[in-house]
Amino acid sequence: MPSKAQASSRYKRLQRFFSGFELDYGDWAKGMMNLMAIPQPWTLAIDQTNWKVGTIDHNILMLAVVHEGVAIPLLWWMLDKRGNSNQVERILLMEEFRDLFPDVKVAALTADREFVGSD
Repeated sequence: MPSKAQASSRYKRLQRFFSGFELDYGDWAKGMMNLMAIPQPWTLAIDQTNWKVGTIDHNILMLAVVHEGVAIPLLWWMLDKRGNSNQVERILLMEEFRDLFPDVKVAALTADREFVGSD
């Protein structure tokens, strides 16, 4: 955005412009995968991170597509709790993936040992 205005003014202008848009989470995921054109079958990785910044807990459950050694975030949930995700949350995340990408073939799903469950 070439302009003689200060950088902070240009930034506020961009913020106002984008505040009128709502980006659908599923559309974003589909669009990213279309742009990336990752060949099937996909290798998926599920992981979770939990950290505290000040008094706020950040707990993210994420599903990524692994391509050429890089995990590309695809779907993620901000969990409203501390600690590990549970089996139901992980199944629901995978069902969301299946609903968004019903025709994708999956070669493997990788996860840490914390992701055990009978289902």
